[in-house]
Amino acid sequence: MNYKRSRRSRSVATLPGSLPSNVVSFSASRKKVTAPKAHTIFYINESLDCAPLLESLGDIYLVDIHNPETLTRKLLIRIPDVILVESGIEWSDALTTVRQMTDLMAAPVVLLVGENSIKEDPDLIRKAYAAGVSDTLFMPLDQEEVFQTLNVLLHFQAQASLR
Repeated sequence: MNYKRSRRSRSVATLPGSLPSNVVSFSASRKKVTAPKAHTIFYINESLDCAPLLESLGDIYLVDIHNPETLTRKLLIRIPDVILVESGIEWSDALTTVRQMTDLMAAPVVLLVGENSIKEDPDLIRKAYAAGVSDTLFMPLDQEEVFQTLNVLLHFQAQASLR
């Protein structure tokens, strides 16, 4: 038996590996808690084509948004650090979504441009910058290019928040 002193300065006898009767163990019922990811990225898309690549980037919390209801609900819950918008979303015009996001949020917006989008509208890139995008990336996405773009945008955003 081990003798330990409690806060009230009386000795409590315990068996090795057991707890005194006045101590409750919560470790068995405690759920595993994971630390929040460092950066929240909203991924506004029609399909999840790029989700595996984005999740592989590491320390991010990826929020998949595939309809306007989800977008509204997620904006009430969490503020994004970066917003990625696929140009081919069918439930909204991508440029309208970009304008709305830049008006509502201080987060940078990146337009993910599909090959078909450029064929349908050769001026899409010019219109995207006029709508307020911070950058454009062409699909299929290159992991290194996405990583570099996100690092630069998050770095500039962190500097701006310090001012």
